[in-house]
Amino acid sequence: MPARNVLREGGFTLTELMVVVVIIGIISAIATPYMARDRKAAYGREFSGELARELQHAHVEAMAERLAIRAFVYRDRVELRSWVPGVNPGDAPRAPLTTDPLLRTITARTGVDIYAVLTAATPVPTAPVLTTSTGVQLDFNSQGQMQFVGQPLMTSAFMFIKNSAVKPTHPEANFRLDLRSLTGYVAQRIYW
Repeated sequence: MPARNVLREGGFTLTELMVVVVIIGIISAIATPYMARDRKAAYGREFSGELARELQHAHVEAMAERLAIRAFVYRDRVELRSWVPGVNPGDAPRAPLTTDPLLRTITARTGVDIYAVLTAATPVPTAPVLTTSTGVQLDFNSQGQMQFVGQPLMTSAFMFIKNSAVKPTHPEANFRLDLRSLTGYVAQRIYW
């Protein structure tokens, strides 16, 4: 009896496809916690980066508009409001109140907090100083300078941001923004 060569058409059997699907499922189940951890670590980096950009933008906007901008800094957000021009031409503008219209708000994700805004980089805060209702204020004036409201003139500020969504030893658990008074420059730093 002659041997028959059975020609097999190209393709995969159902068993081979099921094995591949199971392998992909196992790999994704292993990788998902790592990707979630990286996403939580990115929350602090994204917030501090966005906050640095928005404060730098407020600095430039205050110079361009010739009207100071005040940043109201709370534990979970930063609210930017423009100074209110005088009623009559030549009248001095007044500082904004929390009831005045917002320019924009930068809100932190859950687990990311602004611990404190201090005049010195050391000692670092060990617990939150700011709350969601009590904060500090920073002014960006029309000459390009930053003033920590309530402090002597030309006092730089340091904003401490904590990402508690990751372990305290994680490289992206702590961030600091340095705000220079003379130039209004905002720099983002990793670690306190």
